[in-house]
Amino acid sequence: MMNNFLVKVASTIEKFNMANKSERLLVCLSGGADSVTLLLCLYELGYDVCACHVNHHLRGEESDRDQHFCEKLCEKLGVELKVFHADVVGYCKEHSVSTEEGARKLRYDFFDSIGADKICTAHSLSDCLETAIFNLARGTGLKGICGIPPVRGNIIRPLINCTRQEIEDFLKERGQDFVTDSTNLTDDYTRNKIRHLVVPRLAELNSSLFGSYAMTADRLRTDSDYLESQGLEAFEKAVLPKGYDALCLRQLHESVRRRAIMHILEKEGLTVSHDSIEDIDRLILDVGKANIKGGVFAVCSKGVLSFAKGEMLEN
Repeated sequence: MMNNFLVKVASTIEKFNMANKSERLLVCLSGGADSVTLLLCLYELGYDVCACHVNHHLRGEESDRDQHFCEKLCEKLGVELKVFHADVVGYCKEHSVSTEEGARKLRYDFFDSIGADKICTAHSLSDCLETAIFNLARGTGLKGICGIPPVRGNIIRPLINCTRQEIEDFLKERGQDFVTDSTNLTDDYTRNKIRHLVVPRLAELNSSLFGSYAMTADRLRTDSDYLESQGLEAFEKAVLPKGYDALCLRQLHESVRRRAIMHILEKEGLTVSHDSIEDIDRLILDVGKANIKGGVFAVCSKGVLSFAKGEMLEN
């Protein structure tokens, strides 16, 4: 008989149609409590699992310790493990990106190269809430408040409805140890400050904080999914041989129109940002032109929204 935690994970997988038993699932295993729990849950639920570990070589002996822990755990379970050694410092220097961004790019490139049906990451409800707070502090829309999506393409997150405390309780019950990344224990990073300082204060205001957020996020995702579908439908109807039907877009509710504009920007290969959406929205509601990126202009004239380079406008 499954315990309550396993039932919760199984229910989450079913609710979001994450995976079936015929698929091979790749568990991204860091050795931390979340990923160890994810591996054990999917293994105990009878899924065909394999695992991967990325050694970023950013924390010296601690990085090697994490790798050896994952190797021993997978050997004990009889689960295939693939290890990738990432030169994060070299990659970031070559591509002029932050350590966090470079490490993430290398990780997901490695995950994709393995060729499993689904990639399973161990993001929890705690991570989801922290992400929502982080996005809210920076300024965000509906998607940002929803936090981390349970499913994104072939990436699934079976622990997305479980709190960090529930995860640690599950491991304690089984007598299963895990490793701790020392950088998670400091308040040097913004997310750690949210985890250690902000969330505990919110929990003082509402002892059911995580349950309340889970319910809210679930409702907001439903609303967001509906608006996204309406935005895509509006975008598809607005496509013309040489531009987009501004008159059609003008009649839409602002929430739907702005989502249609996002699809337009993506189709034109332009950056989707608050400013670019605002610029095009103003053009649709009026006429004129706006510099969207470099020499690329959006032009609205005679009911048609189109894009052109600056020199083309002069000719």
